[in-house]
Amino acid sequence: MRLFIIFLLVLSLGAEDYETIEKKAQAGDADAQLALSTIYFNGDLNEPKNNRLGLLWLNVSANNGNSEAQFKLGAMNYNADPRDSKSAMKWFTQSAKQGYADAEFFLGYLYYELQDYKAALNWYRLAAKQGSAGAQCNLGELYYSGNGVEKDFKEAAKWYGLSAVQGYASAQSNLGDMYYDGEGVDKDYKSALKWYTRAAEQKNPQAQYNLAYMHDNGEGTTTDFKSAVKWYTKSADQGDASAQFNLAEMYYDGRGVSKNYKTAVKWYTLAAKQNDLSGQLKLGLMYHAGRGIPKDLVEAYAWISTALESKDETAETIAILSLKKAGALKDEITKILTKEDLQKAKALAVEYSKSGKK
Repeated sequence: MRLFIIFLLVLSLGAEDYETIEKKAQAGDADAQLALSTIYFNGDLNEPKNNRLGLLWLNVSANNGNSEAQFKLGAMNYNADPRDSKSAMKWFTQSAKQGYADAEFFLGYLYYELQDYKAALNWYRLAAKQGSAGAQCNLGELYYSGNGVEKDFKEAAKWYGLSAVQGYASAQSNLGDMYYDGEGVDKDYKSALKWYTRAAEQKNPQAQYNLAYMHDNGEGTTTDFKSAVKWYTKSADQGDASAQFNLAEMYYDGRGVSKNYKTAVKWYTLAAKQNDLSGQLKLGLMYHAGRGIPKDLVEAYAWISTALESKDETAETIAILSLKKAGALKDEITKILTKEDLQKAKALAVEYSKSGKK
């Protein structure tokens, strides 16, 4: 996570000229020191940009106890080297102890990354109570997963809801999941659709996929294959493997879009390369049949073998049944391939399996 820092003049000093702000800063006014830092970083008030002086005055302000300066200094340290969070945590902690919500939120995030979930819970809760939408969402996630606190779906739904009404896309998507599954709230497909739609419109790929799925299957709304294709495409374009596979199926079947095997192969391939079991199986079948792509038994064997070697325990029953048929097809292809082609196919299967796990 990269922290975006916006340097704005402190409102109470915004109407003052450079000389007045500099005089106050030199006299030890921490707010003026932050304002002077901002002037140098941005080149405000007709002063030339000077990052060295900007950083110098930011440090002075932070050391004089300005919580916003402490947070921004922590963010700059984190952005410089996310692998070394010690300096960032030092400044975030000083800022957070003064009640600066953004610092509380990012301190929670850093503790979460360190898998200190109880500390993360503490800081997220403090920021959430101040209205931080990000903290509210992440607090909901801790209650949902049971990390650092006893699992509580109702509490998770509460915090997701508070974040979602502020427009936080991840919370909207997660709240949609709660309504879809009936966890912490009564199962309600229409409410799920509502929240998925809001998150999807903010380009959340998981929400886009879920919204497409609901249109595809007529859940919470009438079946609408064109809308399903629209949202599957938006999610697939962002790399969601399940959306890529389902979009391929739409093109394969001609649902909501003209039947196009070549385009189906494109999306099956993208899903397969992300280790999507169903995508690997279907791509193997397309190569075997020469449908949408030249027939290639070596590629067919490779993709079917990759799927058969998958350790995906979440595969749906239909995929498991397909695996049985795929095993028989693999045996059939084995009998046809030459010894040289079979070795090539096995090598490809190893390569595809490794690349899919990256």
